[in-house]
Amino acid sequence: MHAYGAVLDNPDLTAFCVVGDGEAETGPLAGSWHANKFINPVRDGVVVPILALNQYKIANPTILARIPEAELLDLMRGYGYAPHMVAGDGPADVHQQMATAMDACLGTIAEIHRTARDDGDERRRVLEQWLRSYRPEELFDDDGRPIAGLRQAVPAGDRRMSANPVANGGTVLRDLRLPDWPAIGSRTSSTSPSAIGRPRSASSTRRPVRAVE
Repeated sequence: MHAYGAVLDNPDLTAFCVVGDGEAETGPLAGSWHANKFINPVRDGVVVPILALNQYKIANPTILARIPEAELLDLMRGYGYAPHMVAGDGPADVHQQMATAMDACLGTIAEIHRTARDDGDERRRVLEQWLRSYRPEELFDDDGRPIAGLRQAVPAGDRRMSANPVANGGTVLRDLRLPDWPAIGSRTSSTSPSAIGRPRSASSTRRPVRAVE
């Protein structure tokens, strides 16, 4: 997300962002893959994300490293990227692969910028024509609010989707009978570091809770 923020309103900047596969699965970064959809090729720069697929996060394997390569490539294409694979054990070979991939990426980026910045007016005209086909002047008043007829069609009270108890977990809460925490805790000492992985330790505390729910 920081890389995308750097290229906003900075049309001459290309940011290369290296992302570990473990970090790529965290909430904020997983959402950041979609930040390319907010980039305007006319007024903004571009981000080239580089996914370092080292296969692990803390004490667990990563999902991105465990799915088939074809599925990983399809996932990235679905995000809106044109992925290039670089893999190998020899530094010299990987260096050449990386250089070739970078050349291909930068060539594609240059073509996208050239097309968008040279043909911007025509594209904008087509976009405006498409948006006006929805006749927004018939749907909104002078203040930009939906017209009265649309507002009257909005459900109220118990007819709202959010009023359904199934959609609001706060109305169907149940108390949990929690186990004796000291009995299932992991014992450590100040002089001997613990070798217990955090995910494994957390799973052992979750099992008794699930059993008594």
